[in-house]
Amino acid sequence: MKPNPLIKDPKDIFVHCGADALHNAPVEEWQPPDSASHTTNGTAPGDTNYTQNQDRPLVQLPQTGHRLESQFADDLGSRMAKGGLFQMGGIPVLVNEDEDGMTAMEALSLRTWAETHITCYKVREDNSGRLISLHSTMGVETARTALASSQFMRQLPEIDKFNPCRLPVIRSNGDLELLPHGYDAEAKVFTATRRLIYRSMSHHEAIGVINELLSEFPFADDAGRSKAVAIAGMFSVFCRGMMPIGSIVPAFFYLANAEGAGKTTLAQVGIAPVFGRAEARYIAGDDSELKKELLAALIEGRQFLLLDNLKGHLSSPTLEAFVTSPTWEGRVLGGSKNFRGQNNITVYLTGNGCTVSPDLRRRTLFCELFMTEERAEERKFRRVLDIPAILHQRENILSALWSLVQVWNIAGRPKPSTGNASFPRWADVIAGIIEFHGWTNPVRPAQIEGAGDRDGDDMRNLVLAMPENERLNFGEIVELCATKGLFEGLVPESGQQDPKDKSRLGKLLGRYGGRVFQGKYRFIVEGKGHSRRYQSAAA
Repeated sequence: MKPNPLIKDPKDIFVHCGADALHNAPVEEWQPPDSASHTTNGTAPGDTNYTQNQDRPLVQLPQTGHRLESQFADDLGSRMAKGGLFQMGGIPVLVNEDEDGMTAMEALSLRTWAETHITCYKVREDNSGRLISLHSTMGVETARTALASSQFMRQLPEIDKFNPCRLPVIRSNGDLELLPHGYDAEAKVFTATRRLIYRSMSHHEAIGVINELLSEFPFADDAGRSKAVAIAGMFSVFCRGMMPIGSIVPAFFYLANAEGAGKTTLAQVGIAPVFGRAEARYIAGDDSELKKELLAALIEGRQFLLLDNLKGHLSSPTLEAFVTSPTWEGRVLGGSKNFRGQNNITVYLTGNGCTVSPDLRRRTLFCELFMTEERAEERKFRRVLDIPAILHQRENILSALWSLVQVWNIAGRPKPSTGNASFPRWADVIAGIIEFHGWTNPVRPAQIEGAGDRDGDDMRNLVLAMPENERLNFGEIVELCATKGLFEGLVPESGQQDPKDKSRLGKLLGRYGGRVFQGKYRFIVEGKGHSRRYQSAAA
């Protein structure tokens, strides 16, 4: 989008956030289409009294000699689509505004839920041979067959997300707007019908709202990078619809040097204004449990995952893959169906002194907090900032975010000075907005030691400790690691390793072969097996 030559400084514009400023005509409220009266493909109802359900369409149940399962599934699907049932990732889902999400429709639930929209019936002959109709609830097997049928599924509109409030989207024609309430077919998004007011706000007022919100957090770096990452955590979920489908977004890791620095609250500041909540998840067990949690989150239409108060070293192949996967799939728990849908979840992590694997590090933006007080209780605050306080400011925060997005849009959607190869489209939008408004570019690399990955830090220290241009064997490398306290999980202080740890360390060293550290030293790996040698040489 090109800048408007008539506008000298977009930041001086007073942005209007009302519906009249967003569209040429007011947005119409979404309503399910009216249910028309229905005539079955079989014999019309006879003398049975339908007065209690005459406002609901009639759908004939499958019966041998009268009605095929496929006919029933096709007819039922068209009625359920009008009743608000959607399909996502190959499974039918129902929007649940009370829970701010979606629920997978199951056979037992379909039997009675359908009766709020239709009346099912069967036909039979009476003693005189005349066909009469009788109300009947569909059986479990009939419901299960319908849910599994292509005739049923093809009738349901596709949905990718449930938005708890109106969020911005860039349309296929390039226009920026807030999504309307209800279902939007182009975006494949259902927006909650409850009202949140976006008020008009100047650029300078919007900047002030964000700065004041973050004013009491002890960001560790003076350059403003950590604060920019915190702001990016807010814009990332607010602006998700402005990025092309399949765009990769980073995870956000809030690190602190001690308990009570505010890392969890800072994550909630990024999440709660958009979603109205920010509950944390605690994943027990191995990666298989995390896979189940991620799949359930996608089916429910959740758009964030907060893993709070992590400890030690975080290395999860599942989480690493999930953060950079535009789609995600898995078998639905307790069923035979596979789910495959868009990955719209942004991952938020918090921890004290936590380190991460190299693969997770490059997928993550780190926000570091540093508390100088010995005890968290000694900190003094001007205000209370918790979930109730954040939600009290919800409309104000959302208005500020939307105002800043509009000003960036009017300016021609400028890109940031530096992008990021791991999530380029995200950086073009989110980093572009943040840097345009005067904050630091959030994709700048973290400088705090706690934000790095443990293997990467140890490898860097190993290369620096190695005698330059000397070729060392594996045993000499192990001895050097033991002396310097490197790779503690693989090299004990005695230097004596078991075979598994030797194998793991050997593979780890091999992965870094040819890499340049600090722009000065290249780590060289030569040979195989017992003849392998390692060298640190000038790059």
